[in-house]
Amino acid sequence: MDQVKQLFEKSNVPAAKLWGANFKSGEEWKLSFNYSENDDDIFRIASMTKLLTTIGSLQLVEKGKLEMDQPLNDFLPGLADVFVIDDKSELRSPKSQVTLTHLLTHTSGFAYPFTSEKLDSYLDRPRGPADPREFLTWPKVFDSGENFCYGVGIDWVGKLIENISGKSLEDYFRENITGPLGMNSTWFNPPSEIHANIVDYHVRNGDGFEVAGPRIPEPTDFYGGGGGLMSSAKDYVKILKCLYYGGQLEEVRILKEGTVDTMFQDHLPKEIYIGMTEAPEEHSWSNNGEFCQSMAEDRWGLGWALESEDKQGCRSPGTAYWAGIFNTYFTLDRKKGIAVLYFSQFLPFDDNEAYKIYKAFEVEVYKKSKSD
Repeated sequence: MDQVKQLFEKSNVPAAKLWGANFKSGEEWKLSFNYSENDDDIFRIASMTKLLTTIGSLQLVEKGKLEMDQPLNDFLPGLADVFVIDDKSELRSPKSQVTLTHLLTHTSGFAYPFTSEKLDSYLDRPRGPADPREFLTWPKVFDSGENFCYGVGIDWVGKLIENISGKSLEDYFRENITGPLGMNSTWFNPPSEIHANIVDYHVRNGDGFEVAGPRIPEPTDFYGGGGGLMSSAKDYVKILKCLYYGGQLEEVRILKEGTVDTMFQDHLPKEIYIGMTEAPEEHSWSNNGEFCQSMAEDRWGLGWALESEDKQGCRSPGTAYWAGIFNTYFTLDRKKGIAVLYFSQFLPFDDNEAYKIYKAFEVEVYKKSKSD
């Protein structure tokens, strides 16, 4: 792991926590740079929330509460009022209704300003973090099923879970996912007794960094299924391990094995691929760095992207991966039993130095797994 340490020391990344696991052998490798050695350090995991929201919706499908391809207007009344931005930056009525498959695969037409030039231009809002309540007011950038654009669709899935279950997303997760799996550091509103474990987050300021906001977030009553959770590496590796084992961790089952199998399957039509998104050339939320560039030809499962080819002699084709906007990243190679986590806390996303550290650590985890 010396190369990983050297990369961090040469970078100006303020801090990083890394966790690798070989689920087949039971081995783990952990590194912590400028964070405590406490496995319970809590991070804003942003879009890594989407995996849990996906799981929650698939649980409801298993229970027969809804179907993957049924229109959702009856479950989400506000969805019928969402218009589509046309090529003249004017709004028109949608030509098709939205389904859960559309939302989970980012083919619904919902976007983020940093993933869609069309939405960014239409909103014409100051660049910077938005109140997640705004996400459910944004129009779509194309009709459902026509294209891929990574966006706020999973926030709609969060509301879908709440409407069907009659519970807040916080309570639903605690009862059906995070509670049963013992993910005691994973919350939208972390209880006061674990506030001391929450780490600061930063924003790049020239060649350095500055603290971007209060370490302990204000309590919220809006539970963003697309990005609102806080969690620890120790907790998140549990969800990855559970999915590696087909939806069961020890005596706790959260999904059927067949459902987990579908999460690892490509759900995009052949003519649609991740790299079709027309993102702004630059945005204060996100760089167009190595992470975004490397996934252009990859596919999308349910809850994550899927590696289309073995790019570094490490990942198996079909390996699941994704990230969060504060520069958190994960890998789950189901074939080889490898999981990798990289947690930092700073903006903008897709920082090349952070990504290189993550990828170098990933390579080392694969190497150690082979040698052992």
